[in-house]
Amino acid sequence: MALAAQAVLHGSVAGFHWRLLGAAPRAALLAGVSPGLQRVAVMALAGGLAGLAGAVEVLGVQFRMIEGFSAGFGFTAVAVALVAAASPLTAIPVALCFAALETGAQELALETGVAAALAQLVEALALLFALAARGLRR
Repeated sequence: MALAAQAVLHGSVAGFHWRLLGAAPRAALLAGVSPGLQRVAVMALAGGLAGLAGAVEVLGVQFRMIEGFSAGFGFTAVAVALVAAASPLTAIPVALCFAALETGAQELALETGVAAALAQLVEALALLFALAARGLRR
């Protein structure tokens, strides 16, 4: 999906409009891009992808719908997107690092008794540093 998102964002007119709206909404409006229509299209596409991910989790991992099956995946996905600077290809290694942190923290908690929340602290620091670096560049 990341490869498809990269192709759409950087190889289509719609992807150019979406990037333009994200970077400079006023310039997009002056260029004739309909912000309302484009936002609805992006939200529908994102919702469809989130639904697909949920379907894979329910049908391929859990094999049934269980209470609390998502475990905050949406919040983690937002953090991954922010650290990856909204680049689909960069999101792959960032997501793998976040997954390794989560899995490693659970194992660390079982083996040593250190709180698993330590991984969330490291993720928060990565997010803060990524946002601070982006702020300094601007």
